[in-house]
Amino acid sequence: MDNNELQRKIWAGGLRLYGAGNEIVSVDVETANPDLTSICKIGIVTFDADGSYETWSSLRNPSNQYFDETNVLIHGITKRMVAAAPTITEVYGDLARHLDARIIVSHTII
Repeated sequence: MDNNELQRKIWAGGLRLYGAGNEIVSVDVETANPDLTSICKIGIVTFDADGSYETWSSLRNPSNQYFDETNVLIHGITKRMVAAAPTITEVYGDLARHLDARIIVSHTII
């Protein structure tokens, strides 16, 4: 069993604890700098009880935020890469559809 298969089985087991039909959504964000409002990428993985999953991600233009060298070294996303990316307002509809009525987990949610 490879690592991805193991992770799917763990998520499926967790979903069974919450009842059939529930989905778990794992959210990860990258920020342009230490300010948590400077999100420059959002990534989502939705896990179903049967172990299947769907991914979605979007670069996001954090508008007037600066890009800290340390953050760029970690994730490789630069100001130039997000210059034409949508703002959080523009991706809100897609984001809401992925999160609505689902169990959300993340190591970066405040």
